[in-house]
Amino acid sequence: ILGVPAATLSFRPDAVMRGEWWRLFTHPFAHVSLYHLAWDGASFLCLYAALRGLGEGARRAIASAAAVGSLAVAAISPVFASHGLCGLSGPAHGLMAVYGAQLWLAGRTRGDRYVGAVAVLLTLAKSVYEAVAGQILFSAWHMGFVGAPNAFTHLGGAMGGLAIWIVLTSLSRPATHAAAARLALSRDS
Repeated sequence: ILGVPAATLSFRPDAVMRGEWWRLFTHPFAHVSLYHLAWDGASFLCLYAALRGLGEGARRAIASAAAVGSLAVAAISPVFASHGLCGLSGPAHGLMAVYGAQLWLAGRTRGDRYVGAVAVLLTLAKSVYEAVAGQILFSAWHMGFVGAPNAFTHLGGAMGGLAIWIVLTSLSRPATHAAAARLALSRDS
């Protein structure tokens, strides 16, 4: 917000090893520029709001798992040790994958289910491509305003969000879950 990167909040492995444990929790909220904050924040908040039918506890669990997955998978990147991690794009990919999965499995119309399936598959395909290629798709469009993006973070976010969503849905009975998902989607309309 002050126009200076929040370096004391971003995740840096060396800093966490020195005892700066708060970075485990603050890295999604640190951004390298106002542009980065606006882009990540808008995407994340729109997707978080789209999941309002799931209940606040489930949304928080999904967002948290997406952030943890984003950090865990980003750690295998060659640039992780030197650049660390910050931002909400990984968790936003997790929310997108969950929203698409929810729409795919419980959409009211065939069109809803088709859009949901495409959303999940494109989110996962984009994330896998980025991890394999080692570069964020469309990163040149940002003109450097997002720092040095970690190509693994989106995949980790999608995997973390979907994993906890699957756990949450498997804890409820399938018939009950389908009815709840339809109700959640009808509330969104």
